[in-house]
Amino acid sequence: MMARARSTQAPPTQLERLSSISRELAVQLNLHTLLDRILQLTLEAVQASSGSLLVFDEAGRVSEGALAYGGTVHEHSVQQLADTFERGLAGWVVEHRQPAVIADTRKDPRWLQRNGNEGDGEASSAACVPLMARGRVAGVLTLGHPKVDHFGEQDLALLTVVADQAGIALDNARLFEAEQERRRFASRLQEIARTINSTLDPALVFPQVLEQLERVVAYDSASIFLVDGGRLMAVAARGFEKNDTLIGRTLPIDPTLLTGRVLTTRQPVVVEDAQATPGWQQAVDLPEARRIRAWIGAPLVVRDQAVGVLNVDSLRVGAYGPADVEVVSAFADQAAVAVANAQLFAERQRQLQALMTLSEATRVVIASLDVGEVLQRILDQTMGTLDVEAAALALVDATGGDLEIKIAKGAGAEALVGFQFPPGQGIARWVAENGQPLVVPDAAADARFEHRLDERRGATTRALACAPILAQERVLGVLLTVNPRRGVFLPEEVELLIGIASLAGTAIAHAQLFEATQEARQRYAALFEDNVDPILISDLNGTITDANHRAEAFLGYARQALRGRAMF
Repeated sequence: MMARARSTQAPPTQLERLSSISRELAVQLNLHTLLDRILQLTLEAVQASSGSLLVFDEAGRVSEGALAYGGTVHEHSVQQLADTFERGLAGWVVEHRQPAVIADTRKDPRWLQRNGNEGDGEASSAACVPLMARGRVAGVLTLGHPKVDHFGEQDLALLTVVADQAGIALDNARLFEAEQERRRFASRLQEIARTINSTLDPALVFPQVLEQLERVVAYDSASIFLVDGGRLMAVAARGFEKNDTLIGRTLPIDPTLLTGRVLTTRQPVVVEDAQATPGWQQAVDLPEARRIRAWIGAPLVVRDQAVGVLNVDSLRVGAYGPADVEVVSAFADQAAVAVANAQLFAERQRQLQALMTLSEATRVVIASLDVGEVLQRILDQTMGTLDVEAAALALVDATGGDLEIKIAKGAGAEALVGFQFPPGQGIARWVAENGQPLVVPDAAADARFEHRLDERRGATTRALACAPILAQERVLGVLLTVNPRRGVFLPEEVELLIGIASLAGTAIAHAQLFEATQEARQRYAALFEDNVDPILISDLNGTITDANHRAEAFLGYARQALRGRAMF
């Protein structure tokens, strides 16, 4: 009985090792250190010379691990570990969720044969056990020995117990690492938020976004592109050989391209291999673009409008998963906040500038009552305020109703002076007849556009904005602007055009009234002076205030002598 009891007890050395392994696994929370120690301790426990420990993510892919040969844990690549899992004994153990022992690796097809210098090629026998955690296979431990039939039932039993404890330890380390990652993530976002709150310049925020992002998501390069003038323009870059060469580069907003898809769908896109994915755009003068494999593109969304893209690049195929996409999207949201703040500030500045511009335009325009000078000042203010290629001002003839360009300025615009818009023809005529402003982003595609204007000035009109010149609900004319330098008319620019046109209506009406008054006065003076009869003008008290030439001759007194005398 005593002999039998002693024979069923495990050797003390194995119990001691198991106890030592348990204590070390219980206190170690660093995942990488834990993996190396599990592998090293089990190598020593069963006197193995090589082995591997693979850890899987939630999707069942190899995410971490450790590799040993010659009795020592060495540096490794994830691809090395993945090959071991996909084509080796580890894959069989994971699939069947049970341990396995191979007495002779040369005779078992489950063993992945390698060259001797690749790590475990020295193994002639092997043992493999799954690491279970929360009802799923969290990893797999494989050990090898150069001798055939090295591993026995006691070794497999010890490895199974260690694997159970290692599974729990791995789960704890992952939870701890996830919590640490969440804290680091929150800290990075707080750092970015502090930067955003301290400046209204996105150019100061974007580099911070890329820098902080690198601390939570590994990347080889990253960049931020913003929508500008109908294209995507690079405004920040990190990790490229020459970051400055990328800044200012533009890409088309094309839904068939990956960046275009991110913008149009307003959803992040992740690809395992950009080089093999339709829609990846190569850049001839950007060498990194040809080496980028895994890629994440996250939209910058402001007021439900995609205003840019955050790009994250890796030189490794399949480097990014759903968790990485969530993190990158969160950082893209922070970048979008910076854009939104800058846009709000710029909008307030533009509104203030618009008020100042209209105030200055009012001061300049009403300083003269000469119609020609008023028209010139209106056009000067329009050109300077809106930064357009050309501008013109057309007036409605009060008698015939013709709409004629009276003054024009800009590229070839002087040739437009005198051009008349026939009734029902031309965009300017439509504005005059309807009394409503109009913006035409593509003049060539608008049937109302009068192509003779381009023929006259020898230039092409791409975009056109017109505003009616009104006075007391009567259309006096139309203010036209052509081809904004930025490519499109912004809403605030159209508002300024309408404001200047409204100001022009009042100024032109006053100048025309003054001109009519001056003409009437001149007609009266001519009739008064040239009359054949002597004429005296007096006030209500009978005091002479003026006399014509005939009165001077008839009375024999000069006009100055007659003024102030009583008529009776």
